[in-house]
Amino acid sequence: MNPIFEIPRILQNRYQLVRLAGTGGISAVFEALDTVENRTVAVKILLRREGKPTPPDQVQHFLAGARFGLQFSHPHLVRTLDFGEDPDLGPFWVMDFLAGESLSRHITQNRELSEYFIRSIGAQIASCLKTIHERNMLHGDIKPENIFLTHGPQEPWVIVLDFVPMRRLDDWLAMNVTREYLPPEIFSGGMPNAGADAFALGVLLHELTFGVLPMFHQSGELNLPLERRTISPRLAAFLFGLLSFSPKDRLLTLGDLANSVVSAESEVPETAVRTPEPGPAPPFNLQTAFSQHPFGMLFLDTKMIVTWVNESARKWLGDGLIGQRFHVTPLAFFSPQILGNLEEALETGRISSCAVAGTSLYLWISPVLQDQIVQGIVCTLCPSAAEMHFNA
Repeated sequence: MNPIFEIPRILQNRYQLVRLAGTGGISAVFEALDTVENRTVAVKILLRREGKPTPPDQVQHFLAGARFGLQFSHPHLVRTLDFGEDPDLGPFWVMDFLAGESLSRHITQNRELSEYFIRSIGAQIASCLKTIHERNMLHGDIKPENIFLTHGPQEPWVIVLDFVPMRRLDDWLAMNVTREYLPPEIFSGGMPNAGADAFALGVLLHELTFGVLPMFHQSGELNLPLERRTISPRLAAFLFGLLSFSPKDRLLTLGDLANSVVSAESEVPETAVRTPEPGPAPPFNLQTAFSQHPFGMLFLDTKMIVTWVNESARKWLGDGLIGQRFHVTPLAFFSPQILGNLEEALETGRISSCAVAGTSLYLWISPVLQDQIVQGIVCTLCPSAAEMHFNA
């Protein structure tokens, strides 16, 4: 038997292990009594294979996560109280002992979760990740087992567990991270970045929404299984963004999700806490020329924020577009491949066009140039029959 399972034991002459609370691939968590502060705590200990020492890279990443946790606090990250190395049991990590259940256990007991629940959890995790990323760190292992539901100022209240700050593929493999939550660039040898956490969150939210892991078209676009349930365009936009093959798009979406406010009554998003500041509107002469144009016209700044729309676009796409990122518009929901065309237009300054999936509309993307520098984008929505007219 592994010596750490021999209870009761005293760790560092302070932490009395009371019972085994759970085990993972490389560690075990115990409920323990802090005999100095007279409080219940959780103690996480790296598992040792009998007769073999713990690999040094596992020890390094384990202690690095604990060290960061001791210096960092966030309402949705478990609080670190202490860490160190015991001569008998090895590296240990002391945290708050939480009352509640893991998200993975909650999923098994609840077949269909409300959209409010899903988006509320997503916003809280995104807020935690965004703050971690601002410290130039990664979480590294977002998955249902590492998300804990407990009591807090609102229900559900999420606490993110574990923290393995890793930068290389070998690091992930050494720590036995669940591969289903890793982004595609990791498997092609790319350097891990904050976009990896955003992708893992996207996988988690997709799993909560549809009960299955995400599937992708050969082109790389997300294939939402909408036959399983109906979801709002807002939630769909978050899923498309977080599960994009572009780390940049993922991080933009992560920021939007972190700043979103969810209404429990209507289960639809309220106004964002922090609305992006759009760039300048198009020149007045262009607004005058296009205000009554039969085709829908949208102007985007270089951050892909909508700065102006004409009446035709408003009739097709609805109100409230100005000041919103293009990623959350109905166009992005129906045809996520448009985002790639927009990014290409910003980078190359070239005109492109594409069909809008599920509609009879065609979208023309025309960069606005000034002194050979792209100042924004004009998006023109027109019936597909007008394609020949534009090509003439």
